[in-house]
Amino acid sequence: DPMRFFLVPLGGRGCAVGEYLALTDPSYRDLFFSREFRDCFDKAEPLTKQEGDGIDSRIKHYLHEASCTLRLRVAEAYLTFAPSEMDSSAPLQRTIPFLSSVFVGAREVDPACKTVKREEPSSPSGATTPEKQQEYVHLQLDSWVPKKEGDGSSDKISTKHRYYSVVVSGLPGKDESAAGVRGAVPVLLCKTTLRHPKRLKNAQTTGFVMKLNASSKDTFRVSIDGLEVSGVKFVSLSPQWSTHVRSFPVAVLTDVQ
Repeated sequence: DPMRFFLVPLGGRGCAVGEYLALTDPSYRDLFFSREFRDCFDKAEPLTKQEGDGIDSRIKHYLHEASCTLRLRVAEAYLTFAPSEMDSSAPLQRTIPFLSSVFVGAREVDPACKTVKREEPSSPSGATTPEKQQEYVHLQLDSWVPKKEGDGSSDKISTKHRYYSVVVSGLPGKDESAAGVRGAVPVLLCKTTLRHPKRLKNAQTTGFVMKLNASSKDTFRVSIDGLEVSGVKFVSLSPQWSTHVRSFPVAVLTDVQ
């Protein structure tokens, strides 16, 4: 490979790609997802010299011994925005590649999101306004579900509901490999949380899709690998980035292809 990326998850938390590498490569997991390594970043006091030397030793071992390459598929998010009154020159379409996950719509706080959580203003009486636990967004979802034959054909399913969240993952998981859907047919794992007006509990569904479109009359938020984008009217998610770049090569210590 002309280029490889070395991924060091500082603390081992909030890095979905690092967590996936730890699941597939035992040596990588022992280096960066051990309790000893994570505790170094969780402590409030400064690192001791021994702890600093231990981190330095783990990173050097990774750089020198990671002779294998794991190719992660690069997925694609295509977004259409509402026209901006503040900036008429802002683009109305944008294509963003992603590796890990995409959150569509309102949702609970995403630990990987880089935006700052908004606080509700205080009421005139001086008492703080109770924070909204969750919001929902009206979405129409059009998904293309792979058929069992595995020949690349799909069935289109369209739904329109009030969703708390739609989470799409580009990284393969245990459920995906067990279902036998990966192979020649690239797919995304989609998890939806539906607001049910007549039940106390929300309805959740999980399934594999070859493509997913989400649209709404109102604007909504989309978080792509932790980067939040607002003012979105339409988003289309595909398991393969529509460029010549087909994968993201990451250095690993064990041959896990």
